[in-house]
Formats: sequence, C-alpha cells, structure tokens
Amino acid sequence: MDGDVTSRCWATLEHNTCLRTSLSAPVAPAGRDGRHDQAPPSPSGDGRLRRETQHLPAHAEPDGGPPGVSAREPHRLHDLLLLGPPGCGKSLQAALLAQKYGLVNIFFGDLLREKVAAKTAVGELIKPFFESGYPVRDSIALSVLKDRLSERDCLTNGWVLHGFPRDVDQADLFKHTGFEPNRVFFLNLPTEVALQRICQRATDPVSGERYHTIFKPPADEDVHQRLRRNPRDAPSLVEKKADIYNRQVTELEDYYEEAIFLNADQDPYTIFEHIETRFSLAS
Repeated sequence: MDGDVTSRCWATLEHNTCLRTSLSAPVAPAGRDGRHDQAPPSPSGDGRLRRETQHLPAHAEPDGGPPGVSAREPHRLHDLLLLGPPGCGKSLQAALLAQKYGLVNIFFGDLLREKVAAKTAVGELIKPFFESGYPVRDSIALSVLKDRLSERDCLTNGWVLHGFPRDVDQADLFKHTGFEPNRVFFLNLPTEVALQRICQRATDPVSGERYHTIFKPPADEDVHQRLRRNPRDAPSLVEKKADIYNRQVTELEDYYEEAIFLNADQDPYTIFEHIETRFSLAS
C-alpha cells in the first residue's frame, strides 16, 4: 500500500473453497452465552461495505504503559487482534503470523485452561466457571490477560490475540488495561460454511491423524470406519456458538471502527497474504 490510509471498502478476494491446508489447525471455541460478570453456582451445588483505515500508533509510551511496564522497543510496533465466528480460521492465521513475524500467539481460551491445569490461585478461581458452564468473570479474565501481555516476550516481540474480547464490555475493559491492539481484523464467514468446515472434521483414534470427510477423507475404508468426531463439533453446538458471536459482532464492529474486514471463505494462505498487505513490521 502507498501511505498510511487505505480505501474504505470491505476487502474481498477471489473465492476459493480449498480448505486442506487449514484442516489440521485447531479452531478457537466460541464464547458461551450470558453476562460476563455473572457468578457461577457454588462448586458444591453479509455484504455490507466495511472500513479499512490508517495504521494506529503503538499504544505503549515511556510514561503511558501499565504500571511496572517499561517502554516498548522502538522497532516493534504491532499488537494484533483477530475476531471472527467459529471456523473462520483465527487460530491458523495467528499461528502463521507468529511463525513468520515472531509475534506471541495468545489464544485466550488456552490461557485460561493453562491456569486451571497449573492449579494456580487464579486457576482455582477460574475452575468453578468452567465446571458450571458460566463465562469467566470479566475481572478475572482481564487480570489473566493483562499479566500475560505484561511479560517480556509480548512487550518486545508484539502479540496476536484471538478468543477475546467477546463483547463490547470486554473490549472497553481491555482498552483500559493499556494493552489496546493497534490492528484489528474481522474474519467474516457465513454460518453455513462454518458448519461445513467444523462438523465434518474427524480424527483417527489409532494414528491421531486429522481428516475432513469432504475435503480430506481417508483413502483407507478401515480408517474411515473408525473415525471419531469431537462432541463439541456437533451442528447444534456450532450453530449456538455462531449465534452468540453474531449477536455481539455488530457492536464490536462499531467499537473497533478502524478495523479491517476480510472474507474468510477462501484459501487460508490467501487470507494470510491479504493480512500481510495491511501492516508492515518495519519501524
């Protein structure tokens, strides 16, 4: 691109339904419904025009970062946020960005699960929410995320976050932590395409190999017969997750008014190239 300002349009490329390159990448689970400040029970008991705009300045200044956080490295400018419905490929794009540019790949769901698995103090606070099915309270979620983004690797290399925020309330709380992203990408995908991508995934319990019954079926009939699908990939659950996202996305789009919108219904490496054209890691 020439200059900092891009045209105000929804970025779309040629349609490509080849999904083979993305099938082995994990798909970030969508959030559960309900208020984020709600306490869990006791443990005992498409077609719109979109905006593409100018690059935002790095958010951390010598005197403006979170308490105890030193100034950013002058050559490292990018903290990226990927938003989108289940099946849109956020996890794969984050992995590609992290691999090529050295950004720290942060999937918020994994971050919470790691705290629970490690049996940390905050993990013990998170565990009842997981067990009850309620969303983790925002104050706890923000504390975990802020601590991770304050670590040296994130401060010096930058980060790519996905799985958070789920709604405008979380986005606003995130902004006030001092770790606001300077690039936001929405990966748009119709629900029917998400269902096709997710609900046909299967794993061979013997080899651990991942397949897709449409785009990457096993050649061996014996393998085909023993394939197993993750219960979380059931159509009813995928539709519910997509519905939760769709109810929040309009407000998130308005909140991140300088975000870039991409068509995620195409080859993942084409999407990655398109993301690359929207930012530069040069100082």
